[in-house]
Amino acid sequence: MASAHWLASSIESFGAEPNLIGFDMTRVNQEVGQLAIDGEVFEGSIQYDGGQTSSEGVSGTMGRLGSHHPVGVRLPEHSASALMEARQSGEHVAIISVARQSKYAEKGMALPNAPAFDSPFGPPVLHLPPEAVVRIEALIGAETHFVASASRTPTQAFNVEARIRGSDANLAPLVVLTARSGWWQCASERGTGLAVWLNSLGAVQSARCRRDVRFIATTGHELGYIGLKYAMKSLDDSEIAASTWIHIGASIGAAFGACLWLQASDTDLATMAENELRDAGASLDRKRPVGDPPTGEASSIFKHRARYVSVLSPNALLRHQADRWPEAVDIGRTEPIGQAIAQMCISAAN
Repeated sequence: MASAHWLASSIESFGAEPNLIGFDMTRVNQEVGQLAIDGEVFEGSIQYDGGQTSSEGVSGTMGRLGSHHPVGVRLPEHSASALMEARQSGEHVAIISVARQSKYAEKGMALPNAPAFDSPFGPPVLHLPPEAVVRIEALIGAETHFVASASRTPTQAFNVEARIRGSDANLAPLVVLTARSGWWQCASERGTGLAVWLNSLGAVQSARCRRDVRFIATTGHELGYIGLKYAMKSLDDSEIAASTWIHIGASIGAAFGACLWLQASDTDLATMAENELRDAGASLDRKRPVGDPPTGEASSIFKHRARYVSVLSPNALLRHQADRWPEAVDIGRTEPIGQAIAQMCISAAN
């Protein structure tokens, strides 16, 4: 709630009127995430769309994924798909997942998203930081006591929107979309996109464009896109399809592992975006073939057959506790991308 109000006040600083769009959801409150083995205790984070134990937990021997042991262990060399298969198979009553070590952070871990947040499934999963891997490997086969308990509390979440009126209300609007939430501080994953989104709002406000431009910052990206789903429900299919969308995706200003990707529904939008990026001095590293299914929030726009252009980037600290200001953010990278996207918005709104 505090972050939504902060974003609203930032919108007001550009002379625009913010709108906080609330919707009902449940908040997961982790109570205990703990593994106890022969007197050693390991603390971790639960999987937000997985099962849960009671406060008493469960006990059993632990072994690698796919073994006969009740408690499965996913080690860093196991892929994300191996973990998903184990969750879906039901072969373990509980799963320990040890995170990979990042070469850009001495401590901390990255958490996976929870795409099935509204429909949790499978056994409880406890995510442990990478520094636990040596001891966990050494204790394979040992008896363990596993607790991953949580409660769900009804609450409200908020998307933040603003609409900049154009001079011709008969024209279909432009929608500028970004996500405003993620795990931990998500400074480069979400902070850089929000900065560019706000800069674009200010540019459109000053430019006095022909089309209405609707700026939407959705919450719950990490929880199955719940905010985006709610925003889409507020529009009928014809309104979504008639609009042009600019998606400001994840990590565009990341300091580590960044690689700017472009996704677009058609050649005209792709060319416009490429030209603006080039003119601003921003490096474009990869282009998805025009019309191919995109990743990120743009996938929801694609399903509605709307026109869109989307920019996003990988990030070596994606969903990681070390994704913090200022170390994880590259201002020099963010600025030209922000200039380019602001010009994309003005071009598409005229």
